[in-house]
Amino acid sequence: GSRAHPSRPGRPVTARPGAAATQFQRSLAIYHAIDDRGGIATALDGLGRVAVAAGAYEVAAKHFHEALQIANTISFVSRTHAILTGAAELLLLIGAVAQAAGLLVAILRHPASDHETSDRARSLLGRCAAELAPSEYVAATQGRQTIDLAAISAALQAAAGGTALKRAAGLEPATVPQLPSTALDETLTERELAVLRLIADGCSNREISDRLVISLGTT
Repeated sequence: GSRAHPSRPGRPVTARPGAAATQFQRSLAIYHAIDDRGGIATALDGLGRVAVAAGAYEVAAKHFHEALQIANTISFVSRTHAILTGAAELLLLIGAVAQAAGLLVAILRHPASDHETSDRARSLLGRCAAELAPSEYVAATQGRQTIDLAAISAALQAAAGGTALKRAAGLEPATVPQLPSTALDETLTERELAVLRLIADGCSNREISDRLVISLGTT
């Protein structure tokens, strides 16, 4: 599939995570239908951020891990960095603060990180600094930081399995809330069906993606 993707950043997901999850699941279904791997990675990243906002860290780790694999496979670098920023927030929340700080510094120093990703990474790095002792923060962020995708992937897999969550203070995997699942074959709205019909009209993936952004962005 192509690497077409939404031209607009995702909406904030903290206010109504349940509604946002449904919206991202629907966009994921459509991106699967048009075989748009860039769009799939973007929707999975959104689902990961929704899960983080809801405190469903195992779910978030699974979404980020899958999104990262897809984005890296198609060399979708800007989206990879956005996903890694979400992964860094998850690492911060489950207690791997030094690892999160090192990753965030690498993201901030990389020229492929867009403005939105850099702003988010900078904010998260401030949270890391507040949680680490000064010496720990310097050790985590000094020198040349690199993005070790294998290490991040392993950390996400551990979190997805609940292993890393046991290190989070006062949090056991059994207590992590789960978002209500939304099946990918859930009945779509008429507007979403119209987007799918564009496939039969010979529209390109980018044209369909642009139409999807407009469709999901209206009420």
